[in-house]
Amino acid sequence: RPLEDEALRQQYHAQQEAALDELAVAHKTLSLRHDLRTKMAENRAYLQDYEREGEVNHRRNMAARRDREQREARFKATTLARGEQERERLRAEGRMDVAHDIAKFEATLQPEEAPGVISDDALAASTTETDAQFLSSLALRLPRAH
Repeated sequence: RPLEDEALRQQYHAQQEAALDELAVAHKTLSLRHDLRTKMAENRAYLQDYEREGEVNHRRNMAARRDREQREARFKATTLARGEQERERLRAEGRMDVAHDIAKFEATLQPEEAPGVISDDALAASTTETDAQFLSSLALRLPRAH
C-alpha cells in the first residue's frame, strides 16, 4: 500500500501543479487582456485629444485665413481706388492743360488792333494783283521790329 499512497500523492500533487499552471495561464491571459484594453483606451483617448486639437487648429487656421483674405481684399481695393484717383487726377490735369493750351492758341488767333492790319479793301484789291505783288504789299504793311 505505500506505493499506492505515493502514487495517489504524486497524482494529487500533479493535479495541483496542473491547476496552478492553469490558474497562472488564466491570470496571465487576464493580465494581458487588461493591459491590452488599457492600452487601447489610452490610444483612443490620445486619438480623441489629437482630433479635438486638430479641429481647434483647423478652426483657428480657417479664421486666420479669412482674416488674411479680408485684409488682402481691403488692400487690393484701397490700392485700386488710389490708382484710380491718381489716374483721374492726371486726366483732370491733362484736361486743364489742354483747355489752357486751346485758350492760348485761340488767343493768338484773335485779331489785334495793331498797325499794319489788312483791311477788307486791301484783301479785295488782292484779287487783281498777282501772287507775288500781293505778298510784297502785305510784307510792307507788317510792323517792323525795332
